[in-house]
Amino acid sequence: GNVVVELPGQGYIVKRQVYGRRVLRIDPAGGQPRAKIIVYQDGDLVEHTIDQLELTATAIRELDQLLTAHIQGVAETTLRKIQTEMKADVLGIGDRIYRLYPGIYDSLNWQEYFPTMPIEVEVHANFRRTGEMLQSPISTKYNSK
Repeated sequence: GNVVVELPGQGYIVKRQVYGRRVLRIDPAGGQPRAKIIVYQDGDLVEHTIDQLELTATAIRELDQLLTAHIQGVAETTLRKIQTEMKADVLGIGDRIYRLYPGIYDSLNWQEYFPTMPIEVEVHANFRRTGEMLQSPISTKYNSK
């Protein structure tokens, strides 16, 4: 799907996801397991509303950082909601702990432990292709009339 990221005071960029992957790592931490979710997401810049955007290597790195921060924020907000409001392990963390560390899982009351379990999110997001977009397609379209 597409991800829309606001550049404060400048406009928006739209990225189409080309590649996405999630890695779930478990640290048994002495009987009190911790989880780390690593998200990898690459995509194409398909649209932007920023006048005179020059897609230099520096600009693309800045866009990557904004995209990463946006996805990180969405992931953390979603994770907080499923842990504290829904109290539902929709990510299968308990299943992973059970398979890797059955003794630790058996010692936990998973329904009570999951809502407060430490879970870290790490995001790696990049633009793969920026195409020929050297300026805003919107400003070009409306300025040519």
